[in-house]
Amino acid sequence: MNTKSVLRELEREHKQLVHAMRLPDSVLTLESRSEYKHFDLSFARELIGMDQPWGSEDVFDPKNRIMTEVFMGSDEAKQLYYASENDLLRKVKETAADQEHKGPYDIFESVFPVRVRGNVIHLLRTGKYRIAPFTEKDLKDLAFFCNVPLKQVREAVAVLPIYTPEQVDDMRRTYGRLRDSIKLAFREHIRLMEMTAMQLQNERLSALGSLAEGMAHHFNNLLSIILGYSSMVLDRAEVRGETSEAIRKVTEAAQRGRRFTEEILSLSESFTDEEPTVISLHERVQGALTLMQARLKAGIQLTSQFAAENDRVVAPQGIIHHIAFNAIANAIDSMPNGGRLLIKSENITTEERGARRDFVRLTVTDSGLFPLRKGKSQTAEDTSAEERLAPKLASLLGQVASLDGTVTVKSEKDQSTTLEITLPAATAADESAPQKRIRRRLAPSRIWVADDDAVMREMCQRVLTEEQHEVEEVTTGHEFMSRFENEEERPELLIYDFSMPDVTGLEVCRWLREKGHRLPVILVSGFTPDHPEIKKTLKLRKTFLLQKPFSFRDMSDLVTIALGETLIEEAPLV
Repeated sequence: MNTKSVLRELEREHKQLVHAMRLPDSVLTLESRSEYKHFDLSFARELIGMDQPWGSEDVFDPKNRIMTEVFMGSDEAKQLYYASENDLLRKVKETAADQEHKGPYDIFESVFPVRVRGNVIHLLRTGKYRIAPFTEKDLKDLAFFCNVPLKQVREAVAVLPIYTPEQVDDMRRTYGRLRDSIKLAFREHIRLMEMTAMQLQNERLSALGSLAEGMAHHFNNLLSIILGYSSMVLDRAEVRGETSEAIRKVTEAAQRGRRFTEEILSLSESFTDEEPTVISLHERVQGALTLMQARLKAGIQLTSQFAAENDRVVAPQGIIHHIAFNAIANAIDSMPNGGRLLIKSENITTEERGARRDFVRLTVTDSGLFPLRKGKSQTAEDTSAEERLAPKLASLLGQVASLDGTVTVKSEKDQSTTLEITLPAATAADESAPQKRIRRRLAPSRIWVADDDAVMREMCQRVLTEEQHEVEEVTTGHEFMSRFENEEERPELLIYDFSMPDVTGLEVCRWLREKGHRLPVILVSGFTPDHPEIKKTLKLRKTFLLQKPFSFRDMSDLVTIALGETLIEEAPLV
C-alpha cells in the first residue's frame, strides 16, 4: 500500500474515532440512543463550550499550531501525526481512562474522557505541550521532515507551552476535576430530563387511567346486561342442546370480561385512603399478567414459579396491584426485542432479637438490556442497574417501604437483572376479621332502581319483576332524593348506581342516614369492595355492594339478603 493510501486510511480512522467520542455523534449512535433519549444537545454543547472558538478537535488553536501548520506540510509528517493521534484515541475508546500521550518529537498531550452511563460522550483535551524547549537542531530537523520553512516552525513552536513536571501535575489535577464536574452535570441533567419525562408520562397515564376507568364502567354495564339476561334465560327457560351451550359460552365470556375489567379498575383506583386488608400476592401478579398479555406475546418467554405457600400480605389492595404491575412492566420494558421473564415467589423466615418473622418474596428476573457487571466493583465511571432503574422504580420503592418491605436489584450471570420485593407475610391474626351476621325475614317487594343508564334500569326491572317485586325507575340522584322526601309510598329497598354523575352512592347513603332513614341500599359499581369510597359507604349500616358485571342470580340473591335483613351485628374484634 503506497503512502497516499495509508494516509487516507489513517485520516478516515481518525475522523471516525474523533466523532465517535464527541457530541452529538456519541449520543446518537444506535447502541447508545436509548441511554440518552431525553438528552438535551443544546444544553450539552453549552456546558462543554462547543460554541466557543476552539479547533476542530476541541483544543485551542494556538497550542495546536505545530500540528495544524507544521505536520501538515508533508505526507510523511501527516502519516506520523495521524498514526500517533489514532493510537491515543484508540486507547481512550478501549479503556475510557485518562491518557497522558507522548507524540512525535516529544510533544505531549493529556486527554480526559467524559464518560456518562458507560459511554464516552466527550473528550476534554489539554492541547499540545512539551516539558523541555526544542533545540536548534530539533527545529531544523522538524522543518526538513515536514517540508516547511524554518521560520514557520519557529512561529508555531513559540506558542507551544513548555511545562515543568509540577505544572503538568497541577494541570492534570485541574482538568481531572473539571472533567468530573462536567460528568456530574451531565448525569444530573439526564436524570432531571428523565424525571421530567416520567412526570409527563404519569400525567398522560393518569388521564389515560381516568379514560380507562370510564370505559371499564361502561363496559361493565354492557357485561351486566349480557350476564344478567343470559343467566336469566339459562335459569328460567327450558333451553337444551346447542342453544343452551351457546348461551353458556356467552355467559362464560362475560365472566372473563368481568375479571378483566376488575383488573383495569383496580389499577386505576386511588389507594391513598385505602385501608389495609389481607391480599393474595399471587392473585395480584396474575391480574397484572392478564393486563399485559399483548406485550408478553412480543417475543418474551414467560416462566412462573409460585412456590410461596403463604402468599398473603396485609396492605391496601391498590398498592399491591401497583407493585406487581410496575415490577413486571419495568422488566418487559427492558426487553424491547424479546427475552426471558422469570417470576418466582417463595417464603423466607428471619429471626430478629429472638423473634421469628415470616416474609413472602417476589422475584422478577429479565434478560434485559442493562445487567449489572458481575464481579466488577462499581466506580464513579460505571452506571449500576439500580441507577438506571431508579427513576422507573421510584414509586415502587416508596410503596414497598410503606409496607415495611424491601427492594433489591442485582445481577445474575452477567445477562439479567433481578428485582426482589420482600414483604411481611400475613399471620393468622391478620386473617381474622369481623364478619357480618344476618337474620332474615320475609322480604317486602317495593324497590326503586336509580341508574342513569336506561338499559341497566330495564334489565334490573325485568329481573326483579320476575321475582314478584314492584319496581320503579329513577334516573338521577336528585330525583330520588326529591321523590323520597315527598312521596308517601317510599321504597323498601334502593338499588343505586354508585357512580351516579350528580349524587354519588356515598352521598346518598350519608343523606339517608343523617335523616334517620334505615332504608337498605344496594350499591351497583364496577369498583371492588376495597375501593376507598366503597369502603366508606359499606361502613354505614344496611349498605351492600353488587359488583358489575353481575348475573341474574347475583342480583336476586343479594336483594333477598338486603330485604331480609333485620339486624346486623358486628362480630367482636379479637
